[in-house]
Amino acid sequence: MFLRLLACLLVVVAVQCTPALFASSPPFAPGATWTYRYTVTRPSEAPAVGTLTTRYEGPATYRGRQCYVTEVSDTITPNVTEKDYYEWTGAEFRQIAIQTATADTTLEIVFDKTVPLDTEQSASGTAETYFNGADQGPIPWHTAVRSLGADTVSVPAGTFYNVHRWQTTFQFGAIQQVQTAAVVGLVDLRVDSEYYVNGALRSSASEELISGPVQ
Repeated sequence: MFLRLLACLLVVVAVQCTPALFASSPPFAPGATWTYRYTVTRPSEAPAVGTLTTRYEGPATYRGRQCYVTEVSDTITPNVTEKDYYEWTGAEFRQIAIQTATADTTLEIVFDKTVPLDTEQSASGTAETYFNGADQGPIPWHTAVRSLGADTVSVPAGTFYNVHRWQTTFQFGAIQQVQTAAVVGLVDLRVDSEYYVNGALRSSASEELISGPVQ
């Protein structure tokens, strides 16, 4: 559901929204919250373990267009603020923005099209990047999503059956994220990610659902 594209590298992802389809609303009430056990591992370092919280804030406006927004925070990087923006098609979310900021920096990337999530397809384009509002120029991106089929998944929130697993490979310039997500409906139960820069592994992360609404 709520894919955090390159979040561990503090990259902000934003998309120039295409008009969202509002024939129906996402099946969550504003304020719905998911809590995850969050583990981040970097080469030659011990794993850092904390919690990650995703809160659904409901409708929002991004760059003058209607979107839906979640707010993400974690205890490993408590100084980072992240907001993720999505288009809702009536059946699925598509990533249109991530806005990440610290006390003195903001990094933003504007895609030329929405980024598909949890649906088997690929997409490519270019993106403008902004650091503290200054345009850093275009960067090519490519994403490929493939189905890994159904599975049974156990996380702190319980054991779930008929879980769908998706693998997403997202390339953004020299940065690559390889992510496997176990999903029930629109909810991530477990997400495992690896982050590479110029082919070298920089970090890996896992998110395991502790609590939150599951369809």
